[in-house]
Amino acid sequence: MPVYNKLVRDLIPQIIEQDGKTCKTYILKVDPYITEVNRKMHEGWQSMKIPTMQKIQSRNWPIFWN
Repeated sequence: MPVYNKLVRDLIPQIIEQDGKTCKTYILKVDPYITEVNRKMHEGWQSMKIPTMQKIQSRNWPIFWN
C-alpha cells in the first residue's frame, strides 16, 4: 500500500472506504501538525503567482512565521 503522509479533511477516510479501499489515519500532536500545515502552505504559495504570494506574506508573515 502506498504511503502519502497527507493532511486530510473531514470525511475523506470515509469516502475512501466507501470506494471499497482502505486507509490508515492518525491524529497528529500539536507540533507535528503545525509543521505539516506550514509545509502545505509553502506548497500552495509555490503554485501561486508571485504578487499574490507577496501580498499574503506581507499580511500574515508575523502570524505564520514566529
